[in-house]
Amino acid sequence: MGSHNKAATEVAAHSVKETEVHGVGASPVCSETEAAAIADDRIAAAVAAGIDADTLDGYDSLAFFVPLTVALFQANAATGTTLDPEKINDNDTVTYPIFTPVGDYCEIDFGFKCYIAEYRYRGETSHNGSGRYKIQYWSGIEWVDNTVDIPTRTASWSDWAPLTTPVISNRIRIVATTLDTAINACRPHEFEMRG
Repeated sequence: MGSHNKAATEVAAHSVKETEVHGVGASPVCSETEAAAIADDRIAAAVAAGIDADTLDGYDSLAFFVPLTVALFQANAATGTTLDPEKINDNDTVTYPIFTPVGDYCEIDFGFKCYIAEYRYRGETSHNGSGRYKIQYWSGIEWVDNTVDIPTRTASWSDWAPLTTPVISNRIRIVATTLDTAINACRPHEFEMRG
């Protein structure tokens, strides 16, 4: 049990270090490279303490992963089957990907595992609210539905909404499950996610 307390102490010390480096109230991560290094440090501390790094059996695994920030969500351009998938996370609310047909998706690969808890998105003036999206995460084996039945919206930001269940993943997909009948497509002007 002493080694487990040591790992928790090392993680807490690292969190204090992050606050000292970035300042109180600042985002705990300033770059994708630094986020990966912090996650690696946390996992290494757990492994050194004898904790299984894959299951983190018996421990709050969220303490070992960097919370996703909007900046990290936007760091890598999205790919996918939509027209212009990179526009879903480009920090530009004028441009948009076009989802048509049903099943089209935009995929964001963070390059390392992050804790993801919330999302918001900006809609399209031509939508009438009849379209639907779902958010999936990569389990390491397959794509898993997380938050479903997200309605299309008109040109305004949604409030931050919780995922059905917070997840730890290195990849996320936004998938059109029903096309908006006003335009026979879905055109979200931006999605954002954070931990």
